[in-house]
Amino acid sequence: MEKVIRNGKTAVLYQADFINGWYSENLKAKQWLVFHPDLIAAVEAGEKSKVADIAKRIGKEKHGPEDDTYTGAAVGLRIMWIETGRQFEITCDHGREYVHVIGDREYLTA
Repeated sequence: MEKVIRNGKTAVLYQADFINGWYSENLKAKQWLVFHPDLIAAVEAGEKSKVADIAKRIGKEKHGPEDDTYTGAAVGLRIMWIETGRQFEITCDHGREYVHVIGDREYLTA
């Protein structure tokens, strides 16, 4: 899978506004949505209006003409840089996604 890696960190896209999830609204089946270099480049360049079109193009290339990739959350995307090789999860609450690096959270113990 293609990724953008700089200074030992990998770029991860997530939806930080209360709209709908970017990754989570796509049934978590399309990991390329959080890593693809074309999407990362568009967000970095401030061209968020182009992100939806890029995602639709990539979706059709990867999944065929009937691809149903949800792109409505493209305008609220942000990039988080995570140490390459670290596991993480993306959760969604009321349309806003949160990125949690595994091992960086404290949990309750019963």
